[in-house]
Amino acid sequence: MFKKSLKRFIALTAASGITVMSLASYVPVSYAAGSSAENRTSSDKTFDDGVLTYTIGDNYTVSVTGCVSTTVSVNITEKVDGYTVTSIGDGAFSNCTSLAGVTIPESVESLGEGVFYGCTSLQDIKIPSSIKEIPSGTFAYCTSLTEVTLGSGVEKIDSMAFSYCSSLEKIEIPDTVTSIGDYAFMYCEGMKEINIPKTVTSFTNGIFYGCSSLESFTVYKELEDVGNYPFLGCKSLKTIDVEDGNKNYISENGVLFSADKKLLVAYPCGNGEKTYTVPDEVEEIASSAFFDNGNIEEVNFGSGLKYIDEGVFDFCSSIKSVSIPSNVVEIKDNAFSDCTGLEEVTLSEGLETVGQYAFYNCENLKSVTIPESVTSIGDYAFGFLQSEDETDDDGNYVSNKDDSFSIYGYSTSKAKKYASKSNIKFVSMNVDLTKIVSLIVCVAALIVIMIFSVKAINKKKHEEELAELEEIKPEKKESEKPKEDKNDTEYVKILDNGGIVHEMKGHSNTENDDDK
Repeated sequence: MFKKSLKRFIALTAASGITVMSLASYVPVSYAAGSSAENRTSSDKTFDDGVLTYTIGDNYTVSVTGCVSTTVSVNITEKVDGYTVTSIGDGAFSNCTSLAGVTIPESVESLGEGVFYGCTSLQDIKIPSSIKEIPSGTFAYCTSLTEVTLGSGVEKIDSMAFSYCSSLEKIEIPDTVTSIGDYAFMYCEGMKEINIPKTVTSFTNGIFYGCSSLESFTVYKELEDVGNYPFLGCKSLKTIDVEDGNKNYISENGVLFSADKKLLVAYPCGNGEKTYTVPDEVEEIASSAFFDNGNIEEVNFGSGLKYIDEGVFDFCSSIKSVSIPSNVVEIKDNAFSDCTGLEEVTLSEGLETVGQYAFYNCENLKSVTIPESVTSIGDYAFGFLQSEDETDDDGNYVSNKDDSFSIYGYSTSKAKKYASKSNIKFVSMNVDLTKIVSLIVCVAALIVIMIFSVKAINKKKHEEELAELEEIKPEKKESEKPKEDKNDTEYVKILDNGGIVHEMKGHSNTENDDDK
């Protein structure tokens, strides 16, 4: 899967014009008629010695321009037939799959592009100090090459010079080298460490792309620019350190940042951590920073993040959910493509741009809600899967629509337009005003009915209470009459024969004149 995405990713992001396919076009130059200098005519510019083919240049010089493809070992001499061998031309030994060893004399001052391209049996080589440049693709696809010694005169290593040298473990780079080109060591899978001379003050693109055995790297003080995606696919990289005094970079827990910490440059995918929180100071995550990290399961984004660059989380197969905060305004191409374990994505209002292939080939992601703030969605951003078996006429894997995928959004939004263009199921989140009005009317009517019902109930209850009071009132009045208490003492005054008689319950007292 890793190599399958290489073509797509480079096509989208690489600045270099050199491609593997262009290097593959190098073929040995045809042999001239005749096998020696004596057999050539005055107009004939080429001759051979039975193994190598030479092309005559100025001032009695020649260039090696071809080789018998079955040759196992070649010793290039400084002179041949009186001519000085000063160069080796483009693709002179390309695809000589039996070639195991080559000796290059000090008289050779220059190499052409792709000189040893595809020499799959070549094991080691020494470049003389007379050569100043290692051109593009010089040793590309030399899969058995284990050791290279560059002479003290080499100043420049060009694009893809050692790309796909999968067995290369050691390379001695002199401090005369001041420039290293794009993808120079791409897919040098056997290289565990590499020492770049401090005379190289900047890298270009993908210098260690796919160096899956590289375990550590120290950004030295003099290095001003590591270039784009320098450690893409370095699955064993455990730490990235920064030498004291570097003005452009800092390292925090092995993670590489720009000196002001606004850019997260690279995350070491071999550190084994499952969770990472992006610091709040970070505004941008650089291209491929987490590429092909199979360990990371959760990433928490900081409050300052604005941009997620190309391929940042491509092939991070263990991530299950992603929540993009409202401060993020752009998710660029391939940012989360091939995240096969991704099941849930939350996009917040504030997001404006989603690049092409952003969530491509996320086979377990079945829906996404796209906010209205999104104004641009690239092709194949959502809802497409890569066919593992089917390719088009150009050899590219065919992309198929995921019929089980749905997009939620508003009918006037970019989400609707993307869904329509891509023929993906769209679920509208628009509010139906007619239904709302009907609902309001129904609720209002229900409230009115409830109010009248409550009033009616209360009225009836009140009437019942009054009726009960009317029935209870006479009884109450009767009970309120004062009762005679026969147990109380009663005094009755009676006039009897000019005297007063007091009669009390239980006894009587009579007063008369005699008593007085």
